[in-house]
Amino acid sequence: MSDRDKWTAPSADEAEEMRAADAAQEKADARSHEERRAAHRVNLRVDVSLQTEDNFFQGFSENLSEGGVFISTMAPPSIGTVVNLSLTVGADENVRVQGVVRWIRVDENGEATGCGVQFTDLSTQAERAISLLIAQSEKDPLFFDV
Repeated sequence: MSDRDKWTAPSADEAEEMRAADAAQEKADARSHEERRAAHRVNLRVDVSLQTEDNFFQGFSENLSEGGVFISTMAPPSIGTVVNLSLTVGADENVRVQGVVRWIRVDENGEATGCGVQFTDLSTQAERAISLLIAQSEKDPLFFDV
């Protein structure tokens, strides 16, 4: 007898639990992309260079999360393009990561103004550096201008 022949239909309670789980997943999927990431994103402006297989782009970040970065640039790579990023965070400190362009922002005239890049295959060192950048940007300054 194969494993397939041993399968039995779920009980009424199991079926209800499965329906509830499916409904919860559908509800989570229906939330907008902005809602899903809003709590984890911080405004952070750093210089960014993007390198693809064929081109080199310059821009700056507008915001950053542990999952990705929005890069303001007048010439973003196409959606789906794999990019190597270098985030300049200090005078001579760079965080190097790889990502994929997931969306492009355009202005009212249809001109590109930037792109959203999702990080992929982050090294432990890059994860720590990004987490540190986020933590530092969320801290209140110790000194204030008076």
